[in-house]
Formats: sequence, C-alpha cells, structure tokens
Amino acid sequence: MEKEKFIKESKKRIQKCLEVFEKKYAEYSKHNGNIDDDYFYAFKSIGNLLKETPEKVAFMYMMKHFQSFIDIIYYNHNVPEEIFDEKVGDLINYILIINGIKKEQYAKLKNNYNNNIDDIPLTC
Repeated sequence: MEKEKFIKESKKRIQKCLEVFEKKYAEYSKHNGNIDDDYFYAFKSIGNLLKETPEKVAFMYMMKHFQSFIDIIYYNHNVPEEIFDEKVGDLINYILIINGIKKEQYAKLKNNYNNNIDDIPLTC
C-alpha cells in the first residue's frame, strides 16, 4: 500500500473511532441514570467494585476484543471486511480509553506537585 493510501485509510479509521466514542458516551458515563461529565465513570465504577484500577478494567475489556482479533488472524482469515474493521476499531478504542485514563491520572499527579515534574515520584 502506498503511503498516501495508508494515511487516508488511517484517518478514516480514526474518524470511525471518534464516532463510536460519541455514540458510547452515554453508556460509559452513566451515573444513577444521569449523564456524568466523567467519560471514564464506568471503568472507575467497575474498578472500585473489583478493587482494580480503571485502566486495568479497560485493559481486561480490551483483552476480550484482542482474543477475537487473534482468532481472526490465526484461525479465520476469511471474515467479512466489516467484521475485521469492527475488531480493529474496538482495539484502537480501548487503547485510546486507557490512554485517556492515564493522561487524566498524570494531569492530577502533576497538579498535586504544582507541575514540578522533577518532584513526581517515578513509581507513580
């Protein structure tokens, strides 16, 4: 595949991921029937119930999709393109969710240390 075609296809894939985020917002952020401004509410809530971090919860959810992707790659090369695209999108979305959760944590940590990065413990 030529570079330009790859970039074009990648942009379309990312756009589809953003559309899924818009659709899933209400599901991920539900809080007692109301919409909470915290996009990661569901991962935090389940994390509290399971005594796990929200990023670990998101990673566990992602692993289900990763197993499906493994099955496609190793055992069923003839799945329809729509199914393959959906699985790729699921994995990208969970990586972006985990990234967002970690970025939120890093921002809070930096704020706690008054943005003095040198004071942040390396074990965070």
